[in-house]
Amino acid sequence: MINYGKQWIDYNDTEAVTNVMNSDFLTQGTKVLQFEEQMCEYTGYKYAIAMSSGTAALHSAISSLNLEKDSEVIVPGLSFLATANCVKYCDCVPVFADVNINTLLIDIDNIEKLITPLTKAVIAMDYAGQMCNYIKLNELCDKYNLKLISDACHSVGALTSSCNDKEYSHITCYSFHPVKNITTGEGGMCLTNDFETYLYIKAFINHGRYDGFTQTILGYNYRMNEMQAALGISQLKKIGLFLNRREEQAQEYRRKLPKEILLKKENNHANHLFVIKIKDRQEFIEYMKTNNINCGIHYNPIYRNFYYLDQLDQSKENCKNTELIKDIIVSIPLFVGLKFYLRNGIADSINMFLRRQEDED
Repeated sequence: MINYGKQWIDYNDTEAVTNVMNSDFLTQGTKVLQFEEQMCEYTGYKYAIAMSSGTAALHSAISSLNLEKDSEVIVPGLSFLATANCVKYCDCVPVFADVNINTLLIDIDNIEKLITPLTKAVIAMDYAGQMCNYIKLNELCDKYNLKLISDACHSVGALTSSCNDKEYSHITCYSFHPVKNITTGEGGMCLTNDFETYLYIKAFINHGRYDGFTQTILGYNYRMNEMQAALGISQLKKIGLFLNRREEQAQEYRRKLPKEILLKKENNHANHLFVIKIKDRQEFIEYMKTNNINCGIHYNPIYRNFYYLDQLDQSKENCKNTELIKDIIVSIPLFVGLKFYLRNGIADSINMFLRRQEDED
């Protein structure tokens, strides 16, 4: 079965991890610091803090804002649960914004309509790997004195040191889950240019200890271990190759599939996912399985999960594009090791299903 995503691990990765396992330090050694320094060099951020997951990164980012209880944080309605859950972890309220119907990135005009005196921050999510329009988002947040956090868990590689300064958010959060563009097994990272934020998050992920010994804030054990960092360092060396292969595959799909089922590419894109729009989605997913192709759904709107049902009616009313798109989006396989003949077969299977739909109509 061809899955929608899969890690790429080679001999160098295995050797890097094995070397750490044979060393004196499995945690709190030098590899985490080295990984952080290299990510700063790659992205252009001044400070980086590696940690145990992308969710830990989002939690740390929101906590660092020191928001009052019941403050509102605007998040996209269409995202992974962690984007909103991290707001709840900090006793704040996620307010669900709509997405652009063509890109599925957060709708900046819709954000402005949702701002109230309680609004303190915005989390923008780089859906499928495409960066949001951070220039416009920064302008909006500056206008209303809001903090901007980038949920860039999908877009590792889209932000580089060559990007415009205005494309940097207050904090960018990464995930290094196996299906992401580089992996540390599990793992995440916060990047920021603010020294006070950096110090806070460094303490927050280490039991609230600024000096490593004395607790000064309530913190967690969100540390990344040395084996994860060694894998991250090795993977980062290949990120150019990984991104090129993903872009090559995405371009192939765009050439071979009908334009009307594709999302638009408008900004820097790391091609974490390749999402298409298919009516009769469940039938399509079952059809693809018969061809040994496993697709994914990214995502069911957060506010439609049981935990958030108290916000369902209001969110449905506001998130009209999300409601239109939620039942027809599906992720098809895209990953570094996906061979050319398999990609051809995937595109052929999709086109065959679409032709069958046309015949039935």
